[in-house]
Amino acid sequence: MQEIQQSLAALKLGAPQVFRNLAFENSSAEKILLVDGDELVGAKQNRVINLSILVAGGAKVVIPVSCVEQGRWAYRSREFSSARRALLRGYALDAIETANGKTLAPPEAEVRRFLERVQGATAERFAALGEGEDFRLSGEGVSGGALATGGRVVHLAGYAMA
Repeated sequence: MQEIQQSLAALKLGAPQVFRNLAFENSSAEKILLVDGDELVGAKQNRVINLSILVAGGAKVVIPVSCVEQGRWAYRSREFSSARRALLRGYALDAIETANGKTLAPPEAEVRRFLERVQGATAERFAALGEGEDFRLSGEGVSGGALATGGRVVHLAGYAMA
């Protein structure tokens, strides 16, 4: 965990005045999975990671990010750290709560149908920014993305489309 925090601390802005990219250097010997939706806190703007990337030990990669704070442009720190939360996680939890705060889980049959649509989706393959390959998924009522390496899916996100 210490090595991951050191790698996050080493995050730097990409080219000057290009705030949509951060240079990430994995100073550990282990692979680090940067998950889309995770928030990076610090520097002049907090940012959210736009795409899941598997970064090899000792590798450097430029990661696409989006600014998530309006109006702040002053340093809170010179380094970034993980907020240990994902914006998407919060949205997902909000989506399944009812007005009175009780959790409403979908019926199992509905979950199975959704997973079948994800499984049947068409996958377009792209070179990943880090290790592995990116897949963009689209199908009947679903879209999403996946990151795979070594014959295994390491991250999958699927979304129901209205």
